[in-house]
Amino acid sequence: MGTINQTVNRVKKQKVKWNSASKLKGNPFKQGIVSVVYVGSPKKPNSGKRKLAKVVLSTRKKAIVTIPDGGHMLQKYNRVLIRGGRARDVPGSHYKILRSTRGRTGDTMIGSPNRRQKRSKFGTIRSA
Repeated sequence: MGTINQTVNRVKKQKVKWNSASKLKGNPFKQGIVSVVYVGSPKKPNSGKRKLAKVVLSTRKKAIVTIPDGGHMLQKYNRVLIRGGRARDVPGSHYKILRSTRGRTGDTMIGSPNRRQKRSKFGTIRSA
């Protein structure tokens, strides 16, 4: 417990809440260009090969991104959309690649044509 002068003069500063997806700057998605596609290994109790990519975002920030399940044909210089959401067993990966239809044909992750819900996450065009 401090003295009266200490409590009056030294106002307690509030902690700034840490946001793991801070490179998105409050946006749901950001576009970037793949610089490296590689395979990583997860943290201690888990094992496997996790598909990862290093992406340079449109804001010139770099991010380690998880490539979701399923096949991918990602290469260097491909354009991708990323969203928040970390892979819990991969250190440093705080983002995921969207299965979007951004960029040239065959440039990005393949969309899921039969989706009805969550279509923005899977790159599906709305069908009537």
